[in-house]
Amino acid sequence: MVETWRPVDLGQIADKLPLEYLGVPVTYMSINDFLNIVWQLRTVPEILEYLKARRELPTTCLRVVGDELPFYELYIMNGGSLKGCLGHADAKRATETHHDLLREALERSEEYKFYSSRIEHIADALSQRDSNYAVGLPPETLALFDKEGERKNYLILQEILADMRLTERASIGRQFHTVAESMREKTSGLSMAAALVDGKDWVFVFISCRGVEKTTQFGIAKMLAGGALAHYQKKNCLVVIDRDGEHYDLALSNPVYEPDAADIAAGEKHFGHLRMTKVDISRL
Repeated sequence: MVETWRPVDLGQIADKLPLEYLGVPVTYMSINDFLNIVWQLRTVPEILEYLKARRELPTTCLRVVGDELPFYELYIMNGGSLKGCLGHADAKRATETHHDLLREALERSEEYKFYSSRIEHIADALSQRDSNYAVGLPPETLALFDKEGERKNYLILQEILADMRLTERASIGRQFHTVAESMREKTSGLSMAAALVDGKDWVFVFISCRGVEKTTQFGIAKMLAGGALAHYQKKNCLVVIDRDGEHYDLALSNPVYEPDAADIAAGEKHFGHLRMTKVDISRL
């Protein structure tokens, strides 16, 4: 990373700037450009894929820093590809010629970031524990929490959410947003929805409740988790609860748990009638 506010061609010292070191690919980029790429793509898998695609550019482009925008815009316009791009001028010409496609890609990206931010906010909230988390919980429920000062289970929960691609986080974030919004102006009651991501052995259950006691809330979460595992035939379930619009409570199923007859009945009752909507998340 180098700091510059204007494009700089480092080609004159190319012999001192290898594109690979001990088998590790090296990318040269300005700090500002890199931070913008991180902000736009948001996930480690997407960032690594962008850097890999960028290496398909002509060698002369790989040591120019401070002029990343044309490549990023072409990349998202082409659905995650820079194949065939001949350089900065070529990238600019392509995005200007197909401005409508670029605008569509940018709008789609903003939508993804909005819904993904709902899940990112949950993951961020896991970095701190509610000081009153133990109030109203029986001993058997408290035993499921990390001991004071430990963060093992919180990190496991964060990893589940952080390990998703932007489009995957956006798809489940949309479900959570819908559930939370449905309860925004209410003072009592509960709303829920489930979300799946193709290729992952997970079902996500989102609950938004108002005026529900903690013990009742956790009992509902346990029942819905078992029902979701049975109904959707998944091995893992993550329950996310929006409690009174002020707190998040999360629960993770045990991967060795086998649904029983009660779970099958709960799954049919609470999920059997739900309408399923499929969303194509193959495009950036």
